[in-house]
Amino acid sequence: ARFATGDNLRLRSLAKDSAVRVPFSLWNGNIIVEAKLAGKRVLCLLDTGFRDVVWPRSLRVAAQYTGLRGAGVDSQGAARGQEFALLPRLTLGNYEVRNLPAWVNDSTARPVTRRFDGSGLADSWGTMTFLGNMAFQGVVLTIDYVRKELVIRAPSYDLTRAPRAPNSRLIEMEAVGAYRTPVGPVGGGLTLPGAVAGLPTRFLLDPGLVSRGIALTPGLRARLPVPPQPKRPLVLSGNSQVDVEVLESVRWAVAGVEQVGPAAVFRDAFAADASVGAFVGYGFLKDDRVTIDYPRRLLLLEPHRPSDARD
Repeated sequence: ARFATGDNLRLRSLAKDSAVRVPFSLWNGNIIVEAKLAGKRVLCLLDTGFRDVVWPRSLRVAAQYTGLRGAGVDSQGAARGQEFALLPRLTLGNYEVRNLPAWVNDSTARPVTRRFDGSGLADSWGTMTFLGNMAFQGVVLTIDYVRKELVIRAPSYDLTRAPRAPNSRLIEMEAVGAYRTPVGPVGGGLTLPGAVAGLPTRFLLDPGLVSRGIALTPGLRARLPVPPQPKRPLVLSGNSQVDVEVLESVRWAVAGVEQVGPAAVFRDAFAADASVGAFVGYGFLKDDRVTIDYPRRLLLLEPHRPSDARD
């Protein structure tokens, strides 16, 4: 395929040391943010546990479509057809990414654009635009669940030197699931070291996991000495539900925190990476200000203070 620009992976977004603040809303733990895709306003589901930027074909975005096909996987593990495209411009407030590798799913459902009442999450794959890690590969992203805002900073922002709240935790991450596209390699998910029932594993950082507790891959589940449990409905990213096995009391540890709680078992696009055995999401992150330094692969968790809440 031929593309109109030779610097496809250059993210031209922020001046040195500048910061962009973008408000978001929470719907059942899902982060909903307004963005523009090639100038078209759309409501997006922000999910850093998701690798790509994906929008439904029915949105009719003026992108550079390639005809190159791929098989996406929705939140219930079902394969969905999609086409590789180059998005000329993604805008979040004053943050702009140009020439962004992305995918277009084949849904013809009516997309969620300007008005959001939660109904668009019923079939999130068919109606929502997903903003995954690819949208933030070159920046430092903060998710503030109390103030309900994103703070996007230039890569020159140094988490190791910036002031931070007492009892903060700075954790090194590893990337998984990177893959090649027609315009070069792109990043995947970000993982944290941890353990489940004493078994060392890596946790995928997945704010889109809105259920209580953690999630396990089938591979790690098979290693746990727990009898099979009956399946029951579980809400996943978006508002979709899927019947999964849920283990009620599993001891797990990640980022220096140990907990005992429920663990669901489900398939995910990154489960093919053998190092990933579990997923940690909104239930774990919501009590902290979460900063992801993509260039340096660092995670900063800062406890909220009473003064953080807006009036």
